[in-house]
Amino acid sequence: MANKDKKFILRKDMGNGVFYVYERTYTYDPKSKNNKTKDRLLYKEVNGVRQETRRRRTREEILEAERLSGISAERKRTGSKEILDHIAEKSGIDDAVYAAFGNEIDDAKKCISMARYLVCSGGNSFPGIKVWMMTHAVPYTQSVLTKDTCKALMDKIGLHYDIVEKYFKERIKWCKCSLVIAYDSTTEATDSTREDNARYGFNKDRDGRRTIKALYLYSMEDHQPIAFSREPGNLSDAASVMKAVKQLEALGVKVCELVMDNGYYSFDNVGELLYHRFNVTILVKTGLNWVKDAIDDHYSEFGKPSTYCCCDDKENLMSGVTVKLKLPFHHICEHSDRRTGAKKGEPIEFEKEVYLHLYRNETLRKAKLEKLISDVKDIMQTISETHTLDVLDERSKELARQCLVITADKECNVTAEGMNDDGIEKLHRYDGFMAILSDSDGDSRSVLRKYRSREHIEDNMWIKKSCCDGSTPRSWYDYAHNGRLFIQFLAMGYYDCLYEILGKMRGKINSTIADFDKAEVPSAERKLWRNLKSWMHNNSLNDILQYFDVYETSRVSTEIRRKIWTTGYTERDKLFLKLLKEYTAPAD
Repeated sequence: MANKDKKFILRKDMGNGVFYVYERTYTYDPKSKNNKTKDRLLYKEVNGVRQETRRRRTREEILEAERLSGISAERKRTGSKEILDHIAEKSGIDDAVYAAFGNEIDDAKKCISMARYLVCSGGNSFPGIKVWMMTHAVPYTQSVLTKDTCKALMDKIGLHYDIVEKYFKERIKWCKCSLVIAYDSTTEATDSTREDNARYGFNKDRDGRRTIKALYLYSMEDHQPIAFSREPGNLSDAASVMKAVKQLEALGVKVCELVMDNGYYSFDNVGELLYHRFNVTILVKTGLNWVKDAIDDHYSEFGKPSTYCCCDDKENLMSGVTVKLKLPFHHICEHSDRRTGAKKGEPIEFEKEVYLHLYRNETLRKAKLEKLISDVKDIMQTISETHTLDVLDERSKELARQCLVITADKECNVTAEGMNDDGIEKLHRYDGFMAILSDSDGDSRSVLRKYRSREHIEDNMWIKKSCCDGSTPRSWYDYAHNGRLFIQFLAMGYYDCLYEILGKMRGKINSTIADFDKAEVPSAERKLWRNLKSWMHNNSLNDILQYFDVYETSRVSTEIRRKIWTTGYTERDKLFLKLLKEYTAPAD
C-alpha cells in the first residue's frame, strides 16, 4: 500500500514584521527509505495583513521575457550631489526651504536644484540649467528646468516675499542661542533702466554704472548667512543699520550682538542699537576727535610688553589698551513713550557705559615710518639738486614743509638743512592705530579676535559675485531681483558650510600626519594621507567640486532586472568622502 503525502502549513518569520506562509509536503521514497520535502509559497503576511505572491518564473520564461521586453537606461553625474547632500544635512538648508514653501514641495525642490546648479557650475547663468539638469542628479525630477521656468519661479518668490521671510525664520531657529551677527553689504552694477533701486552711488567695482545694494546678516558662530535685504545704491551704509535692527526684531531676535565695520558707524546708530538692547562691536574711525583724545590720554601705554595683546591673523604684532567711557546717547521716539512722557519725534536722552578698545599695529607702524623717512630723504635729495620746491607735487611739498627744516637765501634758493623730528613725530603719531567700540566688557584680545572673525563675510561677498553669478542683477524688475537674490542666498549657504567643513578636514589631516611620527603606521597609509593633504592644498573649493562632479551613476532596467553601477573612486577620494561624512554627520 502506497504511503500518502503529509502536508503541513509552515510560517517563516523574516524578522521585520513579515511572515512567509508555505505549504510543506513530506513524501516517502521507498528506494532511499527517506522522506523528501517540498515547499510551496502560498502568501505572505505584512504586519498581519495577507498579501498574495506571484510564482517565480522559470529560466525559460525569463529569457523569453528579456527577448521581448524593451530597455531603459540613464546616466547621471552624482559625485557633486553626494557632497551637497551631506552639506544640506549638516547645515539644515534644504529643511528650511521645505518649511518655507509649506505644501509647495515641487517649488522647494526647484529652488534647491537651482541653487545647486549655481554651486556645481561655478556660477554659470540660468540659461545653461536645462542641459545641466539632463546630466546631473537633482532633487527635482518631474521635468527639466529651463530659463523660463527659472524666471517664473524667481518672479513668484519675489512677489510672495513671505516665503523668503519664513526661510529667514527657519535659519534663525537653526542658529545657536547666543547670536553674534556680522552685518555687511555689497553692490551689483547694472545698465537696466527698469530697476527702480538702481541709482548712482558708491560702486565697489568702480565701473561708473548705477548700483543696487544688497545687505547681509551673517551668523559668525555658525558661519552661515541668515538674512538679506536690498535697497537703492545711493544710500549710505550707516543709513541701513536701523533697517537691520527692525529686520532682526521681525524675525524674533531680541538679544544679539552686531559686529560691523566703520562704514556703518555713526554716533546716532550706536545710540539706537543700545536703546534697542542690541550689543554692539563696531570699528570706529581714528580721525574722530573723541577717539584722538582717548589715544592721546593713553599714548604712553602703547608699545609696553604688558599691552601686547596678540598677533592677529595677518601676523602683525598688536598692542592694545581698553578705555572705559560713559557717553551720552539719544533715541528719537517713533511713537509716544508713556514711560518717559516723550512724544513722537522727541529725543530720549540716556547714558551708557561703553568700552573703547584701542590698538596699535606695531608692524604696520614701523613699515609706515620707514616709508615716510624714505620719502622725506628723496625729497631732500630733490631739493639739494634743484634748490626749489616748484618741481615737487602737492603731497611732496606738504611733506617738505612738515618734515624738513628748510631755509632760503636772498636769491630764493631753497636748502633742506635736515629733518624736523617734531614734524615727523606729529605726522606719524596716529599711524597704525585702530579703534573698536563695544558695549560689553572684555579684554582687548577677545574683542580683536571677534572683529577679525567677521572678515569672513568679505569672503562671502566674493563668493556671491564670483561663484553665484551675483556681479549683476540680470533682472528688469525689483521683485524678480528679490527672487534671484534668494536663490543665490541658498547657494552661498552651501558654499559657507562646505568652506567650514573643508577647514576642519584640513586640521584633522594635519593632526593625523603629525601623529604618524609618534606611532608605527604603514608607509602606504602615510603616503595616502600626505597625498590627500597636498591635493586639498593645491585645489580650491570649486576645483574640488568640479573634480567630483565627473563621477557618474548608470542605471539600466528591463522588465526582468535592474542594474546600477557607479564610476570607481580612488583610495584618496574614498578617504576624502569618509572625512566629509564624519564632519557632516548630524549631532546627537
